[in-house]
Amino acid sequence: KDCPWTDFNAKKPKPKPIEFSTVPVPGQRLVPGITNVSYNGEYMYFTQAPKFEGDDLVVTLRNAIKALGFKYSYENGKYVGTKGESIIEVTPGSNKVTYNGKAYTIGKAPTTERIPMVSITDLAEVIGANCSYDSVNNVYVITDKEVAQ
Repeated sequence: KDCPWTDFNAKKPKPKPIEFSTVPVPGQRLVPGITNVSYNGEYMYFTQAPKFEGDDLVVTLRNAIKALGFKYSYENGKYVGTKGESIIEVTPGSNKVTYNGKAYTIGKAPTTERIPMVSITDLAEVIGANCSYDSVNNVYVITDKEVAQ
């Protein structure tokens, strides 16, 4: 008669949402079972697990921009990242990327799916970062040239 689980009006605690971030989190470690990404020594976390397509590591476009240290916005069909004076603009479906006013051609255009995917390798190379893959630890390492020196 008085079953507690049938009281639909009872206040139930809301579950805490799972938080995903591409912002470096001090002290974070490798996530087993996926390819991890390190940018200037800090591990990045993505809303969708990165995956290799050939030699390119593919991640969501928005997360790629944020992972490379840019503030992200979406304007007129373009994904725009700003970092200090630097601006990167990427349009899904186009292999043309603009970085600081200069046009670059990347190997493969970002997909036009609901959640666009892009090669983080291509974007890192456009901004002049060094890229390598640590197969022992399954970590894709991206380092700004200034940091690498």
